[in-house]
Amino acid sequence: TGSWLEKEGYAGQELNWVIFRCADAMLERNPSLLCQLKGMNGEAPEFSAVKWENLDWVVDNVWKNKVRPYQVLRDASRRIIKQWDERCKAIDFTGQWARDSSRSIGVVEGLVSRGIGDEKAMEKATEPYIQFWKRATTDDREWVVTTYEADGTKPKRELHYPLGHFEEAYEG
Repeated sequence: TGSWLEKEGYAGQELNWVIFRCADAMLERNPSLLCQLKGMNGEAPEFSAVKWENLDWVVDNVWKNKVRPYQVLRDASRRIIKQWDERCKAIDFTGQWARDSSRSIGVVEGLVSRGIGDEKAMEKATEPYIQFWKRATTDDREWVVTTYEADGTKPKRELHYPLGHFEEAYEG
């Protein structure tokens, strides 16, 4: 390239790798919450956005002069990544789930605290509650849950349960 670094005998940056797993589901979905992208000490920012990408994508898209170190990183980490993915896939909630209302504790009180009258709360607490869980197609560590009407056949609602913290609005 003819830069001053090259003229001084430097070949470029030294790359050091540390493999880690993001342990926070919210940050795994949105890494920009963790990264400070504005320039420091008056410097212009070097990057405008941050996102997670798989290493195959990185190897395919990195500057050609830097591709070899990224290939080595990808190849060296494949076993660790495979183990993690297998462990995540081993957790399986797939199937139909039904509540045994005879074993429920505090459901009536919870419904009353949400503004439902005593009689209606007792009715809702004892009616059948059936759900079907399946893996999300976008991320096999997340779940799509269909809740059915009391008849057990007519879908009432479908919710996507993402990784980590989320809030579900109560719909009585």
